[in-house]
Amino acid sequence: MRLRFLKRAFTLVETLLSMTILSICMGMVLVFLPTGFLSLKDSERRLFAGSLAQRVLEERRNSPLEELDALGPLVQTVESVDDDQIHYTVLLQVGRHPSASYARKLEVQVLWQQHGQTQKIVRRSTECRVRR
Repeated sequence: MRLRFLKRAFTLVETLLSMTILSICMGMVLVFLPTGFLSLKDSERRLFAGSLAQRVLEERRNSPLEELDALGPLVQTVESVDDDQIHYTVLLQVGRHPSASYARKLEVQVLWQQHGQTQKIVRRSTECRVRR
């Protein structure tokens, strides 16, 4: 009867080995958690900048050609937005299309500082107006 009891119990070596494996696995998970959170924040910032650029582009696409021509070909700061302690600068450039007088090229850039580097999102569109 005593042999049967000894075979079913865990030995100290098995317990220590399982605890070592468990602690190594938990350590690996804890190492990757901060990296995952940083990556998530970076993705949120890029998504915010992209939606900001798209919003400005859509607003300008609905403008008459005369209003777009008044902006000129130079890069202009359209607006500045602060979100989540990050400062976003929105730039707009309007250019004439080389082959069509009724078309304008629009380019919106959103710039922000992240991890000591300037990040940038660019959205481009060609706006055409047909005269009736």
